Amino acid sequence: MLCLIPRNPEANKLGLKPDYLIIGEPIDSKFASLQKGAVSLKLNAKGIAAHSGTPEKGENAINKLLDVLEDLRNYEWPNDSSFGNTTLNIGFIEGGQALNALAANASASIMFRVTKSSKELLETVKEIIGERVEVEILGFIEPVKVTIPPPPYETQPISGISDAAFFEYHDKFKGVYIYGPGSIESAHSENEFVSIKDLKESVNVLFNFVKMLSSIE
Repeated sequence: MLCLIPRNPEANKLGLKPDYLIIGEPIDSKFASLQKGAVSLKLNAKGIAAHSGTPEKGENAINKLLDVLEDLRNYEWPNDSSFGNTTLNIGFIEGGQALNALAANASASIMFRVTKSSKELLETVKEIIGERVEVEILGFIEPVKVTIPPPPYETQPISGISDAAFFEYHDKFKGVYIYGPGSIESAHSENEFVSIKDLKESVNVLFNFVKMLSSIE
């Protein structure tokens, strides 16, 4: 059995156990060679509120948070010559209650895109942070080693998350593939699009690819 799955957060709840899995994602009409993992965290710093004129009587939560973020940014995260670097994005920062007061609370939401082990990365993050701030895990996905198609199909790693991460029984699949027209650069943007030309070409590619898979015993 072969399953072609669009972007669907409920995909893993369908109870599907196909021989082959093809998931559609915008990767320039190429097949994925690796799907990066992701670790999303919220860092919560607590301080002691005080008047900014007497900082010695308090502790600024924002300063604590900034120190932690700087340590995370300066750390040399794992990289892979084939699959690229592990990256960190600081998406949200909140904190403070007044310009003339030391912040009692501050928080930052961050996301790592992981090329190797998400579990090991999380352990490293906790070692770097120690007890300075609280760590809340928002999301945790390991990298997915997809099946590399034979020539002449082109491949490239993808940094986004597809439903391949949410399917169980990866070790029982004969093949897990990620393919699709369109570019990740325009995904989730105001001008998100897929050209008609690329869409038509991808239909032919998938048709021939499925025929090839069907011929494999």
